[in-house]
Amino acid sequence: MYNLPRLPGKQKFLNFYEIVIVCRLPDFLAACLAGCKPEEPAKKALEGLSFEVTELELNVGDVYSLEAIVSPSDAEGYTLQWESSDEAVASVSDDGEVTAVSAGTADITVSSGEISATCVVTVKEPVVKVEKVIIEPSETDVRIGETVSLSVRVEPENAEYETVNWTSSDEDIATVDAEGVVSGMAIGSAVITAEISGQTAACNVSVTGIPVESVSLDVQQLELNIGETYTLQATVLPENATDKGIKWSSDDSEIATVDENGLVTAVSLGETVITVITDDGSKTASCMLTVSQKINGHEYVDLGLGVKWATCNVGAEKPSDYGDYYAWGEIETKDDYSPETSSTTGKEISDFSGNPEYDVAAAKWGGTWRMPTADEFTELINNCTMESAEQDGVLGVKVTGPNGNSIFLPLGGSWVRFIPPSYDFAGYYWSSSPYGDNLERATYMFVQDFGSITFYNLRHIGINVRPVSD
Repeated sequence: MYNLPRLPGKQKFLNFYEIVIVCRLPDFLAACLAGCKPEEPAKKALEGLSFEVTELELNVGDVYSLEAIVSPSDAEGYTLQWESSDEAVASVSDDGEVTAVSAGTADITVSSGEISATCVVTVKEPVVKVEKVIIEPSETDVRIGETVSLSVRVEPENAEYETVNWTSSDEDIATVDAEGVVSGMAIGSAVITAEISGQTAACNVSVTGIPVESVSLDVQQLELNIGETYTLQATVLPENATDKGIKWSSDDSEIATVDENGLVTAVSLGETVITVITDDGSKTASCMLTVSQKINGHEYVDLGLGVKWATCNVGAEKPSDYGDYYAWGEIETKDDYSPETSSTTGKEISDFSGNPEYDVAAAKWGGTWRMPTADEFTELINNCTMESAEQDGVLGVKVTGPNGNSIFLPLGGSWVRFIPPSYDFAGYYWSSSPYGDNLERATYMFVQDFGSITFYNLRHIGINVRPVSD
């Protein structure tokens, strides 16, 4: 039982049960607290020790602070002891600072009584880092399909590294393998880079091809007729040249054109040079092309009229030759030009110009050649001047067109029955046109030194044919 102390002051009993105490409050509270002080709590004991890392790698000379983790974290009343299993490898201070001394392995232990934790420390000799990478050579050439080897060295020479990472800036141009072997892929340039431990070096690689040594054409001179074509064949050597591409050109495309395949097309009269050049621009070859006034192998003259006129008669080799003689609408020569041998006399045949069944020019010369119509003879007579002329000793008429060009028409006469023609008197030239409704006659051009007229003649008579072409 706690007895209150007698306190100074006045006391007054009001009744039996009620006491009023008058005193000083501070003195009272002090007396109460002194008699009611609680007991102190017990201290927490250390239960375990550990490290954040149980294994540690250090280089000689490195210092590392190990931190011991206590459990519970608010444990009290303990002292930590630090110890190294091999001070020659790694030493440890009283606060856990580990110093790597030499290569080897040591156990660093922290303990408090029977409680301990251990970290295995492996000490290595210090790594010499790569400070600089050098590629040798720093510039090189390689041909397509071939290889070149690059090497690397580092500074300092005793620097340690495990791998070299090789890369190419453009693998379409050059590739590089893990050993630094560069392969040429296509003409161009690429940068080969070697990377070691973050340090890099580069080599500029130029990839070249096997150069072209020559280019030649199958022909050096060529003659074509207007409208004809010829494909020139180019040979590029050596056969394993990397870039065998070629380009074609014509000095005058108004005379002849050439496409990307060497196909030459004759356009108009004249001469031009067709040239082939290698894509690298180093080698060329050329062909002299002459475009003659020929259609399908036969020469012609442009008189400035609606059609082109042949320079020779059918069957002739030159303008002064009379050539062969044909009945109207027949395509073969014969010895008897009589009504009985005529295949067209008495037959209703319309204008057959260009029809090789009846048109000897179309049948013999082909291409666009044909016999002239009666209207085309009329155009010739009405628009050209005619004068007596002689060529190679043969009498004839020189026909000059409005553009100044001319042709020679020899006076070859006509062949009647078995009687050969009488030359130098007149010239007779079949048209492809019949003479109206007359089934025995056809239209022809009569030529003499005084001029020419269109007339009609018996179909069975053999006379000359002068072809035309559109």
